[in-house]
Amino acid sequence: MSSQEQGIAPMSTDGKIPVHVKQLLIVDPDDRFAAILKTALGTAYSLDHVSNIDDGIVRLKQNDVDVVLLNWDWPKSEPPMRLKCQEFLGEADSVTAPIPVLVFTWDRRRECAMEIVRQGAFDVFLQPLDVLELKFALDRAYVRTTLHRNLSAARALVPFSHVPGMIGNSKNMQRIYELVTKVAAVFTTVLIRGESGTGKELVARAIHRMSPRVNEPFMAFSPSALAETLIEDELFGHEKGAFTGAAQTRRGRFEQAQGGTVFLDEIGDLALSMQVKMLRVLQERTLERLGSSTPVPVDIRLICATNRDLETMVRQGTFRQDLYFRISVFRIDLPALRDRRTDIPILAEFFCRHFAEIHKKDIRGLSPRFLSGA
Repeated sequence: MSSQEQGIAPMSTDGKIPVHVKQLLIVDPDDRFAAILKTALGTAYSLDHVSNIDDGIVRLKQNDVDVVLLNWDWPKSEPPMRLKCQEFLGEADSVTAPIPVLVFTWDRRRECAMEIVRQGAFDVFLQPLDVLELKFALDRAYVRTTLHRNLSAARALVPFSHVPGMIGNSKNMQRIYELVTKVAAVFTTVLIRGESGTGKELVARAIHRMSPRVNEPFMAFSPSALAETLIEDELFGHEKGAFTGAAQTRRGRFEQAQGGTVFLDEIGDLALSMQVKMLRVLQERTLERLGSSTPVPVDIRLICATNRDLETMVRQGTFRQDLYFRISVFRIDLPALRDRRTDIPILAEFFCRHFAEIHKKDIRGLSPRFLSGA
Protein backbone atom coordinates (compact mmCIF):
# COMPACT_ATOMS: atom_id res chain seq x y z
CA MET A 1 0.00 0.00 0.00
CA SER A 2 1.38 3.42 -0.95
CA SER A 3 2.19 6.18 1.57
CA GLN A 4 -0.56 8.32 0.02
CA GLU A 5 -3.10 5.54 0.60
CA GLN A 6 -1.91 5.32 4.17
CA GLY A 7 -2.65 9.05 4.66
CA ILE A 8 0.93 10.38 4.43
CA ALA A 9 2.29 12.75 1.83
CA PRO A 10 5.79 11.48 0.92
CA MET A 11 8.95 13.49 1.54
CA SER A 12 12.70 13.02 1.18
CA THR A 13 15.23 13.02 4.03
CA ASP A 14 18.61 14.73 4.13
CA GLY A 15 20.38 12.05 6.17
CA LYS A 16 21.58 14.41 8.89
CA ILE A 17 22.11 12.98 12.36
CA PRO A 18 19.63 14.52 14.81
CA VAL A 19 20.74 16.29 17.95
CA HIS A 20 18.02 14.68 20.05
CA VAL A 21 15.70 11.74 19.47
CA LYS A 22 12.16 12.65 20.49
CA GLN A 23 9.93 9.96 21.97
CA LEU A 24 6.81 9.85 19.81
CA LEU A 25 3.82 7.64 20.60
CA ILE A 26 1.31 6.91 17.84
CA VAL A 27 -2.11 5.59 18.85
CA ASP A 28 -3.67 4.06 15.75
CA PRO A 29 -5.23 0.67 14.86
CA ASP A 30 -3.16 0.25 11.67
CA ASP A 31 0.35 -1.20 12.11
CA ARG A 32 1.26 -0.35 8.51
CA PHE A 33 0.49 3.32 9.05
CA ALA A 34 2.89 3.46 12.00
CA ALA A 35 5.65 1.76 9.98
CA ILE A 36 5.31 4.18 7.07
CA LEU A 37 5.22 7.14 9.42
CA LYS A 38 8.41 5.97 11.14
CA THR A 39 10.19 5.85 7.78
CA ALA A 40 8.85 9.24 6.73
CA LEU A 41 9.88 11.03 9.95
CA GLY A 42 13.42 9.74 9.91
CA THR A 43 15.89 9.31 12.76
CA ALA A 44 14.92 12.43 14.72
CA TYR A 45 11.95 10.55 16.17
CA SER A 46 11.82 7.31 18.13
CA LEU A 47 8.34 6.00 17.37
CA ASP A 48 6.39 3.65 19.62
CA HIS A 49 3.04 2.33 18.39
CA VAL A 50 -0.01 1.02 20.22
CA SER A 51 -3.12 -0.21 18.44
CA ASN A 52 -5.73 0.64 21.08
CA ILE A 53 -6.46 3.59 23.34
CA ASP A 54 -6.25 1.72 26.64
CA ASP A 55 -2.66 0.69 25.86
CA GLY A 56 -1.97 4.29 24.91
CA ILE A 57 -3.14 5.48 28.33
CA VAL A 58 -0.84 2.94 29.99
CA ARG A 59 2.10 4.31 27.98
CA LEU A 60 1.24 7.88 28.99
CA LYS A 61 1.50 6.96 32.65
CA GLN A 62 5.02 5.59 32.16
CA ASN A 63 6.14 9.22 31.76
CA ASP A 64 8.59 8.57 28.91
CA VAL A 65 6.58 9.98 26.00
CA ASP A 66 7.31 13.44 24.59
CA VAL A 67 4.55 13.82 22.00
CA VAL A 68 1.53 11.77 20.89
CA LEU A 69 -0.13 11.29 17.49
CA LEU A 70 -3.74 10.14 17.94
CA ASN A 71 -6.04 8.81 15.23
CA TRP A 72 -9.53 10.32 15.67
CA ASP A 73 -11.13 8.07 13.00
CA TRP A 74 -11.28 4.61 14.52
CA PRO A 75 -13.07 1.78 12.70
CA LYS A 76 -16.80 1.92 13.50
CA SER A 77 -16.13 5.23 15.24
CA GLU A 78 -19.42 5.34 17.11
CA PRO A 79 -19.75 7.67 20.15
CA PRO A 80 -18.08 5.20 22.57
CA MET A 81 -14.82 5.38 20.57
CA ARG A 82 -14.99 9.18 20.49
CA LEU A 83 -15.45 9.10 24.25
CA LYS A 84 -12.33 6.93 24.52
CA CYS A 85 -10.41 9.49 22.45
CA GLN A 86 -11.62 12.24 24.79
CA GLU A 87 -10.58 10.14 27.76
CA PHE A 88 -7.11 9.81 26.24
CA LEU A 89 -6.82 13.59 25.82
CA GLY A 90 -7.82 14.02 29.45
CA GLU A 91 -5.19 11.54 30.61
CA ALA A 92 -2.49 13.27 28.55
CA ASP A 93 -3.33 16.56 30.26
CA SER A 94 -3.50 15.11 33.78
CA VAL A 95 0.01 13.67 34.06
CA THR A 96 2.63 15.62 36.04
CA ALA A 97 3.98 17.29 32.90
CA PRO A 98 1.10 17.42 30.35
CA ILE A 99 1.91 15.64 27.08
CA PRO A 100 0.82 17.40 23.87
CA VAL A 101 -1.42 15.28 21.61
CA LEU A 102 -1.57 15.91 17.85
CA VAL A 103 -4.79 14.52 16.37
CA PHE A 104 -5.21 13.47 12.73
CA THR A 105 -8.53 12.92 10.97
CA TRP A 106 -10.24 12.75 7.61
CA ASP A 107 -13.11 14.89 8.91
CA ARG A 108 -12.77 18.28 7.20
CA ARG A 109 -15.55 20.04 9.10
CA ARG A 110 -14.46 23.19 10.90
CA GLU A 111 -16.59 22.43 13.94
CA CYS A 112 -14.96 19.00 14.26
CA ALA A 113 -11.46 20.52 14.47
CA MET A 114 -12.66 23.14 16.97
CA GLU A 115 -14.23 20.48 19.18
CA ILE A 116 -11.06 18.35 19.16
CA VAL A 117 -8.99 21.36 20.23
CA ARG A 118 -11.48 22.14 22.99
CA GLN A 119 -11.13 18.59 24.24
CA GLY A 120 -7.44 19.31 24.80
CA ALA A 121 -5.58 18.47 21.56
CA PHE A 122 -2.40 20.44 20.90
CA ASP A 123 -3.12 20.56 17.17
CA VAL A 124 -5.33 18.92 14.52
CA PHE A 125 -4.21 17.69 11.09
CA LEU A 126 -6.25 16.66 8.11
CA GLN A 127 -5.27 13.55 6.20
CA PRO A 128 -3.33 12.93 4.06
CA LEU A 129 -0.62 14.18 6.39
CA ASP A 130 2.02 16.60 5.13
CA VAL A 131 5.21 15.35 6.80
CA LEU A 132 7.02 18.70 6.73
CA GLU A 133 4.08 20.37 8.43
CA LEU A 134 3.83 17.50 10.89
CA LYS A 135 7.53 17.64 11.80
CA PHE A 136 7.26 21.38 12.43
CA ALA A 137 4.29 20.79 14.74
CA LEU A 138 6.09 17.94 16.52
CA ASP A 139 9.04 20.23 17.21
CA ARG A 140 6.72 22.89 18.66
CA ALA A 141 4.97 20.27 20.77
CA TYR A 142 8.29 18.93 22.04
CA VAL A 143 9.33 22.43 23.14
CA ARG A 144 6.08 22.67 25.11
CA THR A 145 6.77 19.25 26.72
CA THR A 146 10.27 20.35 27.72
CA LEU A 147 8.96 23.57 29.28
CA HIS A 148 6.36 21.69 31.33
CA ARG A 149 8.91 19.14 32.53
CA ASN A 150 11.44 21.83 33.39
CA LEU A 151 8.79 23.57 35.44
CA SER A 152 7.88 20.35 37.26
CA ALA A 153 11.54 19.57 37.90
CA ALA A 154 12.16 23.10 39.14
CA ARG A 155 9.55 22.54 41.83
CA ALA A 156 11.19 19.33 42.97
CA LEU A 157 14.86 20.28 42.76
CA VAL A 158 16.92 23.00 44.43
CA PRO A 159 14.85 26.21 44.75
CA PHE A 160 17.19 28.63 43.04
CA SER A 161 14.68 31.40 43.76
CA HIS A 162 11.67 32.01 45.95
CA VAL A 163 9.55 32.40 42.79
CA PRO A 164 8.07 29.02 41.76
CA GLY A 165 9.27 27.60 38.46
CA MET A 166 12.09 30.11 37.89
CA ILE A 167 15.84 29.55 38.12
CA GLY A 168 18.74 31.97 38.48
CA ASN A 169 20.35 34.28 41.02
CA SER A 170 21.83 36.99 38.79
CA LYS A 171 21.04 40.63 39.53
CA ASN A 172 18.75 40.71 36.50
CA MET A 173 16.76 37.74 37.78
CA GLN A 174 16.66 39.03 41.34
CA ARG A 175 14.98 42.13 39.93
CA ILE A 176 12.45 39.94 38.08
CA TYR A 177 11.68 38.04 41.30
CA GLU A 178 11.13 41.34 43.07
CA LEU A 179 8.71 42.55 40.38
CA VAL A 180 6.82 39.24 40.27
CA THR A 181 6.42 39.22 44.05
CA LYS A 182 5.26 42.82 44.05
CA VAL A 183 2.67 42.54 41.28
CA ALA A 184 1.34 39.12 42.32
CA ALA A 185 -0.26 40.60 45.42
CA VAL A 186 -2.21 43.33 43.62
CA PHE A 187 -4.99 43.22 41.04
CA THR A 188 -3.72 44.87 37.87
CA THR A 189 -2.92 44.00 34.28
CA VAL A 190 0.66 42.98 33.52
CA LEU A 191 2.64 43.21 30.27
CA ILE A 192 5.61 40.85 30.03
CA ARG A 193 8.11 41.80 27.33
CA GLY A 194 11.06 39.79 26.11
CA GLU A 195 12.59 37.81 23.27
CA SER A 196 11.24 34.39 22.35
CA GLY A 197 12.44 31.80 24.83
CA THR A 198 13.01 34.14 27.77
CA GLY A 199 10.23 32.52 29.82
CA LYS A 200 7.25 34.85 29.54
CA GLU A 201 4.69 32.13 30.26
CA LEU A 202 6.75 30.92 33.23
CA VAL A 203 6.59 34.43 34.68
CA ALA A 204 2.84 34.64 34.08
CA ARG A 205 2.28 31.31 35.83
CA ALA A 206 4.51 32.41 38.72
CA ILE A 207 2.44 35.59 39.16
CA HIS A 208 -0.73 33.52 39.22
CA ARG A 209 0.64 30.97 41.70
CA MET A 210 1.80 33.73 44.07
CA SER A 211 -1.46 35.68 43.84
CA PRO A 212 -4.71 35.44 45.83
CA ARG A 213 -6.19 33.83 42.68
CA VAL A 214 -3.95 30.76 42.93
CA ASN A 215 -6.85 28.38 43.58
CA GLU A 216 -8.77 29.61 40.52
CA PRO A 217 -8.10 28.71 36.84
CA PHE A 218 -5.08 29.82 34.82
CA MET A 219 -5.95 29.95 31.09
CA ALA A 220 -3.17 30.49 28.51
CA PHE A 221 -3.93 31.40 24.92
CA SER A 222 -1.92 32.58 21.91
CA PRO A 223 -3.66 34.22 18.93
CA SER A 224 -0.76 33.51 16.56
CA ALA A 225 -1.80 32.00 13.22
CA LEU A 226 -5.50 31.77 14.15
CA ALA A 227 -8.31 33.42 12.18
CA GLU A 228 -10.03 36.31 13.92
CA THR A 229 -13.36 34.47 14.24
CA LEU A 230 -11.61 31.53 15.92
CA ILE A 231 -9.83 33.88 18.34
CA GLU A 232 -13.09 35.58 19.28
CA ASP A 233 -14.82 32.23 19.76
CA GLU A 234 -11.98 30.86 21.87
CA LEU A 235 -11.83 33.94 24.11
CA PHE A 236 -15.49 34.95 24.37
CA GLY A 237 -17.41 31.77 23.47
CA HIS A 238 -20.63 31.51 21.48
CA GLU A 239 -24.35 30.98 21.83
CA LYS A 240 -26.18 27.97 20.46
CA GLY A 241 -26.88 28.56 16.76
CA ALA A 242 -24.34 31.39 16.43
CA PHE A 243 -22.87 29.65 13.37
CA THR A 244 -23.17 26.35 11.51
CA GLY A 245 -22.27 23.56 13.87
CA ALA A 246 -22.78 25.58 17.07
CA ALA A 247 -25.04 22.94 18.63
CA GLN A 248 -24.78 24.32 22.14
CA THR A 249 -23.67 27.37 24.08
CA ARG A 250 -19.97 27.40 24.91
CA ARG A 251 -18.11 29.53 27.40
CA GLY A 252 -14.89 31.07 26.13
CA ARG A 253 -11.61 31.16 28.01
CA PHE A 254 -12.43 34.41 29.77
CA GLU A 255 -15.52 32.85 31.33
CA GLN A 256 -13.75 29.57 32.04
CA ALA A 257 -11.13 31.52 33.98
CA GLN A 258 -13.66 33.31 36.20
CA GLY A 259 -11.91 34.44 39.36
CA GLY A 260 -8.51 33.44 37.96
CA THR A 261 -5.96 34.57 35.38
CA VAL A 262 -5.92 34.74 31.59
CA PHE A 263 -2.49 34.76 29.95
CA LEU A 264 -2.63 36.16 26.42
CA ASP A 265 0.62 35.43 24.60
CA GLU A 266 1.82 37.52 21.65
CA ILE A 267 -0.78 40.25 22.15
CA GLY A 268 0.85 42.17 19.30
CA ASP A 269 -0.58 39.65 16.82
CA LEU A 270 -4.19 40.67 17.53
CA ALA A 271 -6.00 42.34 14.62
CA LEU A 272 -7.23 45.89 15.26
CA SER A 273 -10.86 44.75 15.28
CA MET A 274 -10.08 42.21 18.01
CA GLN A 275 -8.15 44.87 19.92
CA VAL A 276 -11.35 46.94 20.11
CA LYS A 277 -13.26 43.99 21.59
CA MET A 278 -10.46 43.25 24.05
CA LEU A 279 -10.45 46.89 25.16
CA ARG A 280 -14.17 46.74 25.85
CA VAL A 281 -13.75 43.66 28.04
CA LEU A 282 -11.09 45.43 30.09
CA GLN A 283 -13.11 48.63 30.39
CA GLU A 284 -16.55 47.17 31.04
CA ARG A 285 -15.53 43.93 32.75
CA THR A 286 -18.13 42.23 30.57
CA LEU A 287 -18.10 40.32 27.30
CA GLU A 288 -20.60 39.24 24.67
CA ARG A 289 -20.52 35.74 23.27
CA LEU A 290 -20.72 35.26 19.51
CA GLY A 291 -24.38 35.35 18.51
CA SER A 292 -25.47 37.26 21.64
CA SER A 293 -25.87 40.89 22.70
CA THR A 294 -26.28 40.08 26.39
CA PRO A 295 -23.29 41.22 28.49
CA VAL A 296 -21.68 38.54 30.65
CA PRO A 297 -19.71 39.78 33.70
CA VAL A 298 -16.12 38.55 33.89
CA ASP A 299 -13.72 38.67 36.81
CA ILE A 300 -10.25 37.81 35.55
CA ARG A 301 -6.73 39.10 35.86
CA LEU A 302 -5.19 39.65 32.41
CA ILE A 303 -1.48 39.07 31.81
CA CYS A 304 -0.19 39.77 28.30
CA ALA A 305 3.15 38.99 26.68
CA THR A 306 4.92 40.12 23.54
CA ASN A 307 8.28 39.96 21.80
CA ARG A 308 7.32 42.93 19.62
CA ASP A 309 7.84 46.67 20.11
CA LEU A 310 4.29 47.74 20.94
CA GLU A 311 5.28 51.41 21.31
CA THR A 312 6.45 51.44 17.69
CA MET A 313 3.29 49.63 16.63
CA VAL A 314 1.22 52.30 18.39
CA ARG A 315 3.05 55.03 16.45
CA GLN A 316 2.52 53.10 13.21
CA GLY A 317 -1.19 52.68 13.93
CA THR A 318 -1.09 48.87 14.06
CA PHE A 319 -1.77 48.68 17.81
CA ARG A 320 -4.32 50.76 19.68
CA GLN A 321 -2.83 53.24 22.12
CA ASP A 322 -5.75 52.96 24.55
CA LEU A 323 -5.40 49.17 24.69
CA TYR A 324 -1.64 49.50 25.19
CA PHE A 325 -2.21 51.73 28.20
CA ARG A 326 -4.73 49.26 29.60
CA ILE A 327 -2.53 46.16 29.35
CA SER A 328 0.75 47.79 30.43
CA VAL A 329 -0.20 49.14 33.84
CA PHE A 330 2.65 47.03 35.22
CA ARG A 331 5.50 45.97 32.93
CA ILE A 332 8.15 43.29 33.31
CA ASP A 333 11.04 43.20 30.84
CA LEU A 334 12.72 39.78 30.77
CA PRO A 335 16.47 39.61 30.10
CA ALA A 336 17.92 37.35 27.44
CA LEU A 337 20.34 34.68 28.65
CA ARG A 338 23.26 36.64 27.19
CA ASP A 339 22.39 39.39 29.68
CA ARG A 340 22.54 37.05 32.70
CA ARG A 341 25.53 34.88 31.95
CA THR A 342 26.18 34.22 35.64
CA ASP A 343 23.02 32.06 35.64
CA ILE A 344 24.42 29.71 32.98
CA PRO A 345 26.23 27.37 35.43
CA ILE A 346 23.09 27.12 37.59
CA LEU A 347 20.92 26.41 34.55
CA ALA A 348 23.45 23.90 33.20
CA GLU A 349 23.47 22.07 36.53
CA PHE A 350 19.69 22.08 36.71
CA PHE A 351 19.19 20.73 33.17
CA CYS A 352 21.91 18.12 33.68
CA ARG A 353 20.10 16.75 36.73
CA HIS A 354 16.73 17.13 35.03
CA PHE A 355 17.62 15.13 31.91
CA ALA A 356 19.61 12.58 33.89
CA GLU A 357 16.42 11.86 35.81
CA ILE A 358 14.32 11.65 32.61
CA HIS A 359 16.72 9.32 30.81
CA LYS A 360 17.61 7.30 33.95
CA LYS A 361 21.30 8.20 33.76
CA ASP A 362 23.62 8.08 36.77
CA ILE A 363 24.92 11.62 36.36
CA ARG A 364 25.34 13.55 39.60
CA GLY A 365 26.47 16.90 38.21
CA LEU A 366 28.86 18.81 35.99
CA SER A 367 32.59 19.04 36.56
CA PRO A 368 34.18 22.37 37.59
CA ARG A 369 36.24 22.22 34.38
CA PHE A 370 33.07 22.09 32.30
CA LEU A 371 31.37 24.84 34.27
CA SER A 372 34.39 27.12 33.99
CA GLY A 373 33.70 27.38 30.25
CA ALA A 374 29.97 28.13 30.66
